[in-house]
Amino acid sequence: MTISSPTHNLSKRFKNIVYTQLEGTELTVSEIGFGSYRIDAETPEHKEALKKSLLSGINLIDTSSNYTDGSAEKLIGTVLTELIEENKVTRKEIVLISKVGYIQGRQYERSQQRKLQGIPYQDVVFVSEGLEHCIHPQFLEDQLEQSLNRLNTEYLDVYLLHNPEYFLMVSESQGMDLLTAREIFYDRIKKAFVYLEDQVKKGRISYYGVSSNTLPHDPSSYQFVSLETLYEIANEISSECHFKVIQCPLNFAESGAVTCDNNAQLSVLDFSKNHKLSVFVNRPYNGFVKNALFRFVDYLVEDEVASIEVEDAVQELVLLEETQDTLPFDTLIDSPSEEEAFRKHLNIASLLSQYWSSFKGFEHWLDVLNYSFLPQIESVMMYISSKDMSEQTHEWFHSYFSLINHVMRLITAHYKAYAATRSGFVKQRLLTLSSEWGDSYSLSHYSLFSLRQTLGVTAVLVGMRKEDYVTDALVTFTRKISKKDNRDFWREITQFVNTI
Repeated sequence: MTISSPTHNLSKRFKNIVYTQLEGTELTVSEIGFGSYRIDAETPEHKEALKKSLLSGINLIDTSSNYTDGSAEKLIGTVLTELIEENKVTRKEIVLISKVGYIQGRQYERSQQRKLQGIPYQDVVFVSEGLEHCIHPQFLEDQLEQSLNRLNTEYLDVYLLHNPEYFLMVSESQGMDLLTAREIFYDRIKKAFVYLEDQVKKGRISYYGVSSNTLPHDPSSYQFVSLETLYEIANEISSECHFKVIQCPLNFAESGAVTCDNNAQLSVLDFSKNHKLSVFVNRPYNGFVKNALFRFVDYLVEDEVASIEVEDAVQELVLLEETQDTLPFDTLIDSPSEEEAFRKHLNIASLLSQYWSSFKGFEHWLDVLNYSFLPQIESVMMYISSKDMSEQTHEWFHSYFSLINHVMRLITAHYKAYAATRSGFVKQRLLTLSSEWGDSYSLSHYSLFSLRQTLGVTAVLVGMRKEDYVTDALVTFTRKISKKDNRDFWREITQFVNTI
């Protein structure tokens, strides 16, 4: 069949980029897409990265209404508008995906306000304080309007229900019977699909689907989302169904999309291929091994830090922290209750002494550092910055913060070296299993090579917040790749990763 569409015509202009057609559609997309999970409209670096992607020929953009509280969509809308006005791209050349379902941030506040007003969203799933989920048509209508406004577009090429399995997760925690939970779950999916088909008729979306982390799970899992059932529901609704896209994780630690036959004895990829569905895979570099994050990237290790070196530095910090009772706190604190609260923040050493060696890896340590320790340290620094201190107190805090900084650097280097060693083991194993690539590429490159080579993968969504990340991803287009059935490769590399 001869294809003639704006996306196909764009593919002819970029000879160094590989494109593929979305099954059952006129859309042609680059085999690597711009993932926008952590981008925001306030960071110029993110804006330049997206521009570089689009001007390099990457025409697939994936976002969601909840990414950075809507700021990711806002940035994408701004960049697209600018490039369109400069005649560097056209809207019809770009395949724009957004997702819906999460209620967080401003949307969570809005949800709570609607409850107080007596007009709550229907079928809301309460996950935790600050997080709800919903796929009811009423909520979808509200979110679609907001997404279109932020993206400054009249339509979305693809609109996906975003991790609807939250309903199943909560139902499981509440002890609901599995058959009952699934009946309710797929009834809610059906209502959403009816709404989405109607939006196709209105021209606000072109195609729709589901993005789910549990599509590749074993069918016995309570939170398993059946692609076969989704497909059947969509085709019951319309003989000209526009359910064309799914999205799920696939990486060296989580290969269920290839290796688990969970839909009529077919894997997610095989079922999709047989039923003309396109599959976008996410988290190519981020796999979970025993509930711990494993990053499939190379690490530049500058210093080798032994455990004993970290332990000695932590104990030195403990000894210094124990001397805080010698400080004249009456010059810093206005009341006994305030002193008690302040002293609770001066416990970094005792916490590190207990936990520094028990983090699940480099990424886990960085999360705790950035979202727990550093805010606590900054809180103390902000507090004392407005106080008049004696020379003794000033010297104590100077030594305290200097030693904390030293300890944090040592722990970071220790976990980074551990991560680098694990990445090295994975790379060695990959070269054994698939020697065709040679040994001159990074682990992230091998990840993209492997995913793009896998039969049934339409495109790989890559987080590209920096221009360097875009350049790195584009390197993989320099190698010719032929699609093949490589189930054995995925099974073997996943088994290996889960043992190191």
